[in-house]
Amino acid sequence: LDGTTLVKYGLMYGSPESYFHSKIPLCNVLVNYENKCRHIVNGIPCYLAFDYAVNKLPTPICHELVKTVNPICYHEINVPCWALLEINNYEPYGYKSQSKESIIYESLLTNPKSMLSSKLMLLLENSCMKSCTIIRSCDSNHQTNIPCKLVYSLLVNRGNLKQCDSLVSK
Repeated sequence: LDGTTLVKYGLMYGSPESYFHSKIPLCNVLVNYENKCRHIVNGIPCYLAFDYAVNKLPTPICHELVKTVNPICYHEINVPCWALLEINNYEPYGYKSQSKESIIYESLLTNPKSMLSSKLMLLLENSCMKSCTIIRSCDSNHQTNIPCKLVYSLLVNRGNLKQCDSLVSK
């Protein structure tokens, strides 16, 4: 084996009995390992790659950046692969938006249906530097544009937007 060898997650190399009960010394030659997410981890010791492949050890956390839609503001963002599954399953407003527009109803901000861990919320908060449109509770024709970063603060702290300052005719 050498640095061009690729060991893949989920494949058994040899018989299970010989692998788990082997007295063969540990091989420290560096190989590449294909994680279960299909990203490649380069230059890990051979014995670790084979242990990962058969789930003898937990697979390495994947930090490869991948594109996804931010479930809070609906903008496209890059996140580490390890966070992707939880982020894609997160529905702060109780539904998955089919819209690609960053429009959020104010009432949903003050009463999120679920929350992510603080680590993931911080990751999402720092992933988007754009703005989104908030449809105000006072009147669906009233809108406020705010930085996405403020949306996170409102969700986490269950805060309120400043009072609607749209002018209304009497």
